[in-house]
Amino acid sequence: PHPSLARYTPYLAIELARGLRKAADQELREAGFTWPDFLVLTIVTAVDGLAQEAVCDRTGVDRSTVSGITRDLEHEGLLDRRNDGLDGRQVTCFATPAGAAAAAEAARAMDRTARTQLRLLDTRERARLHALLARALGARRA
Repeated sequence: PHPSLARYTPYLAIELARGLRKAADQELREAGFTWPDFLVLTIVTAVDGLAQEAVCDRTGVDRSTVSGITRDLEHEGLLDRRNDGLDGRQVTCFATPAGAAAAAEAARAMDRTARTQLRLLDTRERARLHALLARALGARRA
């Protein structure tokens, strides 16, 4: 990047994010997923029995998209959707063993993406960058 732009943290963060997202999308496409598929399957695998509404809240994916994704993932045998016994309108999602395996493979793909896109950083530097990004976003590493 040109020094006149590289002095701005937002510019660097956006350019890094753009490269990471492009590479992540390619890795996920090769595994048969989209970015929203990855987000939904990862959250459902991490928090079994999550209501679809909570999946929307935790992933930032809109309700109609989550509904379609969960329907498709259920059709593929990667998750089960169940109507809540108390309120038949609320749908909860559970990862199947095949879904957990697919989520683990997608996670490995994301790790490969990070290593490839951040190849100029060593392992310790990548871990530190991750920690700083998580802290800046107010998140904690699971």
